[in-house]
Amino acid sequence: MSDKPEKPQTVGELVAKTYLPKSVLSDIQIAQFQEIGKQYYEVMEQVKKIAEPIIDQMKLIHERPRLLPEMKDMFVINRPVEYEILEELREMNRNHKQIYASQESSNVIIYDTKSGSLDRTIGGKCFSYDLSENGMRKKLLDTLLDRGGYIKTKELGKIIGSIAVAKVVQTFNDYATNALRLKNVKVIKGKKGSGYRINPKVHIERV
Repeated sequence: MSDKPEKPQTVGELVAKTYLPKSVLSDIQIAQFQEIGKQYYEVMEQVKKIAEPIIDQMKLIHERPRLLPEMKDMFVINRPVEYEILEELREMNRNHKQIYASQESSNVIIYDTKSGSLDRTIGGKCFSYDLSENGMRKKLLDTLLDRGGYIKTKELGKIIGSIAVAKVVQTFNDYATNALRLKNVKVIKGKKGSGYRINPKVHIERV
């Protein structure tokens, strides 16, 4: 028995040995098998060289996404315009929901100056307080909105045409709080010595 190590077999030799008897193959056919095996090996090596750096970059992006933002752009795939439009619509919808939620959580009231209607939306349902039937309360609200600050009780009484300012304010607040579901938040706030003003916790948007 020889002590020499056996010579590794080529791909062509393995194919020939496995699938066809050697007697059937000529030397030329064996050489062709060997050449095919060599070419296959060379191609796989080229693929490996190309794939390895890409795989390494993807691993780095996965492990350290914040440190390699420029590498993320290397793998951005161009999408059809329809996908971009759909994504923009989804973003607009998210923003709309956020604004809508902030309006509901805060005391936002829409004031239609022509119809005299105060409207507040909660959970998709609109609650209204109609001021058109009482000109004094509407004048009270308009005056306070125009001034933007406290108005003395006497001066406010002259403007709205009533000496019972406190009573008018109380009635207005009671109706507005109940009709607009303000949870005991008064629209008009009074301060002794200063008079009355719109409660800064309430935002009234005139349209």
